[in-house]
Amino acid sequence: MLTGPVSISIAPVSARVDTCELCTTGPESLRSWIVVRHARGGTVQLAVCDRCGAAVRRIIAITGGATPAGPAQVVTRTDAPRATAGGELAAVDLVGAPVLIHKFSDPFVGQGRTQYTVVACGQGRSDGTWIGWLEFVGPAGQNVRRSGRETTQSNREHLVYWATGLEPTYFEGAFSRAS
Repeated sequence: MLTGPVSISIAPVSARVDTCELCTTGPESLRSWIVVRHARGGTVQLAVCDRCGAAVRRIIAITGGATPAGPAQVVTRTDAPRATAGGELAAVDLVGAPVLIHKFSDPFVGQGRTQYTVVACGQGRSDGTWIGWLEFVGPAGQNVRRSGRETTQSNREHLVYWATGLEPTYFEGAFSRAS
């Protein structure tokens, strides 16, 4: 546990797709670094997804720029790169609320013989594409496990088509990736 002052900074980086080093979901587009510097030396740097970056910014904002261990600051740059080294556009922000795309009729039997209802969910992005993931809902709506992003489709209709084409064997891998 840190006992001295720390500085928390958020800085943009060229986007890459990997597992978020804060929430461990992935693959996600990682476009920010969270940098924690201890006053007596030492730095921890985490590549984070957009959700974690936004969450840290909110925490810094509601604490008035201070954490329990000392001052915090948000470092921003207006010249942040918006394209990857290959020239592809970086991932864009999610818009709207997540929606149910498809509910599968057959349950998935997980560890301990627990039966899960499987649903495909999705959310639009500001560039018009949609991302999709699977949720495994345990008995009485408890013990929900959500996979990371399983697909990106050009529109909602294509996401529905992707979901309705999934076979039960796909669920085994998605379940093991779900948390």
